[in-house]
Amino acid sequence: MDSTTVNQTKRTEKFARIGIGAKGVVYCLAGILTILAVFNIIGDKAGEELTLEYIARQPLGKLILFLMGLGLIGHVFWRVYQTFRRTEYLGLTASSTWNKINYLLSGLTYAVIAYTIFKLTFTGQFGFAQNGNQQLINQVLAYSWGKWLIGLGSLGFFGKALWQFHRAFSGNYINEMKRYEFSKMVRETVRNAGFVGYMARGFVIGLIGYFFLRAAIEANPAMGASSSGAFQFLEMNPLGPFLLTTVSIGLICYGLYMFVKAKYNDLTA
Repeated sequence: MDSTTVNQTKRTEKFARIGIGAKGVVYCLAGILTILAVFNIIGDKAGEELTLEYIARQPLGKLILFLMGLGLIGHVFWRVYQTFRRTEYLGLTASSTWNKINYLLSGLTYAVIAYTIFKLTFTGQFGFAQNGNQQLINQVLAYSWGKWLIGLGSLGFFGKALWQFHRAFSGNYINEMKRYEFSKMVRETVRNAGFVGYMARGFVIGLIGYFFLRAAIEANPAMGASSSGAFQFLEMNPLGPFLLTTVSIGLICYGLYMFVKAKYNDLTA
């Protein structure tokens, strides 16, 4: 590669690392605030959307959200860049269609979150947060093929959840790190954080898929749920405090893993 291409690649990777770090901030805050809510230290703020709303109400909260949104744009850009120009080792053939689809869906997901953050920052209103899924499902169900599309969407969530579990049990994610940067103890700590984090993410994503499936079967948009809805569902369970705390710890682990990934992930792999 010529020097111009090398410099562009370095800038792109730097932008990507900022985005990965911003993603870590979102998950850590969601986990921490949920634990605080479980122990009645703050109000009910479970899930990504309600976490953002809570932050917005704090001093300098909107400035923090704005910076988080900019960071997530970096992550979106990197995923799109991977989809069309780059590949990354994920334990499968780098050029596989599934990897490309996964990159693109990840980019779209965090584009929605970034949009939500910016809309909340500048207007005080959410974009696709809280009741967004129900509104979307209600519009889709108005069509004769709506049930099938929502059902297909639920399969997408289940597929994503299974992929998270696969990542957790395969341990391949640790191979993305620059091996020479870690001692054996640190490497195992990072591996364990990633395992717990991917398991927690898989559980939450699978639960959202379950809600979408029920919405399709019952033709009931009220069954559609975001991550906040999934957390509220857990809260109503007799084991709610235990389940919420366990999942929240997992999300914090995932956020911490993202911080390590932002610093040490081998983006050239």
